[in-house]
Amino acid sequence: ILAPERIDPIRVCGRLTPVAFHKANGGVIYDFGANIAGRLSVTVCGERGAEITFVHAERLTADGDVNTLNLRSARATDRYVLKGEKTCETYSPRFTYHGFQFAKIITKGNVTVKSVVAERLHSDVDLIGEFSCSDEKLNYLHEIAVRTEQNNQFGVLTDCPQRDERFGWLNDLGARLYQTVYNFDMSRFFPKVVADISDGQLPGGEIGDTAPYYVGGRPADPVSVAYLLMPYYSYVYYGDDSVAKREYSNLKRWVDYLLSRTENGIVTYSYYGDWVFPTCFGKSADKLFVSTISLYWHLLVMIKIAKIVGEKSDEKYYAERSEEVKNAINAKYYDPAKKSYACGAQTENSMSLTLNVAPERDRAAIAENVAKDVIAKNYHSTCGNVGYRHLFYVLGEFGYQDLAVKILENPEYPGWGYMVANGATSVWERWESEMSDEMDSFNHPMFGSYDTFFYAFLGGITVDDDAFACDKITIAPVKPSGMTCVNCSLNTIRGKVVSNWKEDEETTVYHVEIPFGITARFKAEGVEKTLTHGVYNLSLIHISEPTRQAEIS
Repeated sequence: ILAPERIDPIRVCGRLTPVAFHKANGGVIYDFGANIAGRLSVTVCGERGAEITFVHAERLTADGDVNTLNLRSARATDRYVLKGEKTCETYSPRFTYHGFQFAKIITKGNVTVKSVVAERLHSDVDLIGEFSCSDEKLNYLHEIAVRTEQNNQFGVLTDCPQRDERFGWLNDLGARLYQTVYNFDMSRFFPKVVADISDGQLPGGEIGDTAPYYVGGRPADPVSVAYLLMPYYSYVYYGDDSVAKREYSNLKRWVDYLLSRTENGIVTYSYYGDWVFPTCFGKSADKLFVSTISLYWHLLVMIKIAKIVGEKSDEKYYAERSEEVKNAINAKYYDPAKKSYACGAQTENSMSLTLNVAPERDRAAIAENVAKDVIAKNYHSTCGNVGYRHLFYVLGEFGYQDLAVKILENPEYPGWGYMVANGATSVWERWESEMSDEMDSFNHPMFGSYDTFFYAFLGGITVDDDAFACDKITIAPVKPSGMTCVNCSLNTIRGKVVSNWKEDEETTVYHVEIPFGITARFKAEGVEKTLTHGVYNLSLIHISEPTRQAEIS
């Protein structure tokens, strides 16, 4: 059947020349300065039958050779036999790609290497977000988050580009999507991924852990709310209701399946829970708590999707089920005396706040407990790949933005600052710097959604939950101590939204640009304004703390 491509094509989207090279163990090793997904393009001259072999790796061994231990069964090796023409020959593989920062070139026979270039490959999805601030450490973290996401957009939203895996794991996506919608135009990718998930769905409603389904459980882990988030975001961000309408019955079957796996409102199974939490802090979040609050999350999104497609009876039905699950969570897991859920992990308390399970009267106290735990853990996150995004949202929402920055910049194990201190040029899968043959990708986007905090809180740009194609947004920047400026923008389907701010001793100036068709609520330091199309400079004069005087031009 002749049909158009559903997503953007995979292309060469950048080229890197080596920043260094050295000889080791019979070859020359090139360092391209960044961990990328792609291939080599090598120009050689030599005799017919001479060979050149490329071995790709993310890191080096202690003796300076390429370290391929974490590739497991993937060879990540290409070989080219020269034709022996009078002119030099340029070769790059057409039907594979690799994840690498380093490449070892081994020659055999009479051959001379003239040039070596690393070509970046990924789905050619438009970059729509921009972020920078006065803190260069955060700017670098933003850079590697974007790079890591691009490295894992290959027609599938893969988990890693280097080893024998490259699967579209759904348990990663629940956090990851919050970053992708700020950085990339996913209007074509989301419908395609949702279709991939539905393709693997069983008659009973069970979806698989990976899409396209190849490995993992089926039914998927209950944390796989990305299946619903993508149709919902297609509507909220891009004004596309066709995904929700086309997939509605499939989405219902999955949610109804999860409901069938409950007892007294509590989900009875879990595979991964809050996956890859830092084990040095002891016990992870309770797995069935994570499964059950993820079911509640499914139900909240299902209510919105039912409203989008006009299914009022389903809207009512899932609202009733959500209340039942919410009440069950609070009855089983909430300790009102301690103001804490389950075992009091950062993930458990943070998810209870971001998903509005926690009692309204106790929200500030629960957030304070989260902040206290961050401090007690010496400014570390104890969350895995599900909980950490919620943690950063809680810290931003409740005025603990300084703690969020300290977590990100902390150079001690485990954390993002530790990754950077150990030479990371992309986000890691695990917190450890040591390499093993089990699960050690150094190019893994599941922990890259800290980048959402930069856009949603430091820049302050959020698209409202009830928006249609970004027609309603909120701009509510927060200012960490010591930060003097932020430049942030999001190129929406209606045009470019800009939120910049700059502070000196006397004044904070907020520069805001709102395109046609968007209504924005501006909130900063106690000042609230409704803004429509236009360019605004809002000056908050520091007359006396905590009083602010707003002057708008």
